[in-house]
Amino acid sequence: MGARGRIAIRLGTCVLVVVVLGSGAFTWNRVAAPTRWPLQPHVRRIKPLQLSGFPKPFAMPLAGVGPADYVELRRTACYGGCPAYTVRISGDGTVLWKGDFAVEVTGNVTGRINPSAARELIARFRRKGFWWLWSGYSDAVFDVPTYHTVVSIAGRTKEVMDHADVAPAWLRAMDGEIDEAAGTQRWIKGDIVLATQPEPK
Repeated sequence: MGARGRIAIRLGTCVLVVVVLGSGAFTWNRVAAPTRWPLQPHVRRIKPLQLSGFPKPFAMPLAGVGPADYVELRRTACYGGCPAYTVRISGDGTVLWKGDFAVEVTGNVTGRINPSAARELIARFRRKGFWWLWSGYSDAVFDVPTYHTVVSIAGRTKEVMDHADVAPAWLRAMDGEIDEAAGTQRWIKGDIVLATQPEPK
């Protein structure tokens, strides 16, 4: 019987993994390219995923972040008790919350954070390469929430959908930074300490 092997070929922001069978046949999986190349040999598993919305780095805005620019995170419900909500942070420091399901505070609430911190957060998405991402990442998993991240700078808006945690890890980390900057735990779990903190001037 012939030898078996696996070949990883990079195609843009994807990796085409070809598994060569002993008979000479082959199968393939398409996976997201790692943030560092070449592919490290210690990668533990390869997730089948679907990509949509080709990256458009040429559409990335070059202007500075202004008060009307924003970053927005929407988390959907799952079959369990996953919190479903939308939070938006604008460059002027305005925080808009809309609680939908499995959260302590439902409906619309407005808060504020330091405008400089808000603009720095928005700018970091651009520096990380948000406009280089595909518009959609999904896996064949059903009982999980979906995350929608939106960044708008100088009138140019891009949205990235991540279903089943298959988008690049840095995006999920940045989503967490949106939650942290906005203080969403006060509305998700009713954190008294966060809820009673004075808003920045």
